[in-house]
Amino acid sequence: MSWLPNRSVTWVTVLPADEVSKRLATVTAHTIDWDEPNRISREKKFYGYVFNHHFQIASRNMRMFSFNPLVQGKIEATSQGSIVMMKLELFILTRVLLYFWTCFALVSCFFLVSQPWFWMTGVCTLTLLLHVIARANFNQQVEPTIIAIKEVLEGELGK
Repeated sequence: MSWLPNRSVTWVTVLPADEVSKRLATVTAHTIDWDEPNRISREKKFYGYVFNHHFQIASRNMRMFSFNPLVQGKIEATSQGSIVMMKLELFILTRVLLYFWTCFALVSCFFLVSQPWFWMTGVCTLTLLLHVIARANFNQQVEPTIIAIKEVLEGELGK
């Protein structure tokens, strides 16, 4: 079990791999390009990139949300459809933030053993609280993201 929140999901679908890519691309806005205004289309459910047999998307919220899961997926063709393998994890900057504060708290706890500094106890407690908040918010966002992808692949929405 990873100490950072993540989840893996695998689906088997009767849709061909190209159709899965096409449906995901239909509801995905490309991330912001340098030469375009800083806007994401409101008609799209996701933002990110969809290629032939892999994708990297995130659910489009009205505001950017740090604990929103980043979905990295692969699409493998089979004789009777395709297999969609997805890994949902935190965005890289959120992971870096959690790594930094965890390392800082571990170093602080090391010094806490030799010196009874109360501010280090607070830092350790706040870092633990940060992990609890990150995990809770991530888990709160995972199910709606999975449901939205499932609606696109199995429903009329993606057609």
